[in-house]
Amino acid sequence: MAQTIYLRCTSLGEAVLLLAAVLGYGPEHDLDTGREIWPGAGVHDGTRYDVDFVGAIRVPTGEMIETDEGPTPVLAPVEGYHVNILWWGDTPPDFGVAVVTPATPSRTFAI
Repeated sequence: MAQTIYLRCTSLGEAVLLLAAVLGYGPEHDLDTGREIWPGAGVHDGTRYDVDFVGAIRVPTGEMIETDEGPTPVLAPVEGYHVNILWWGDTPPDFGVAVVTPATPSRTFAI
């Protein structure tokens, strides 16, 4: 059964370092061009995982402003850089204090 692990880091750099340390995640290199390719999935200790670099999240504040398009909600950033991991095994690895439990996730995996 797959499960989503929600992570919040201080930056993209910190997120990549965390994924590298916990999952061995890192770039691959295109043999034809030599360019770095950051994969959307990988395998750790025989278990598949998918990665979604969500980045910054903004949520409505409850305030509205008037624009040329009409009333528009005011958005405020949620602290941190967000990454979702879809873990296809039983027990996921320990991501430490980066694991969060959002009340209403802004993005989920379609499985």
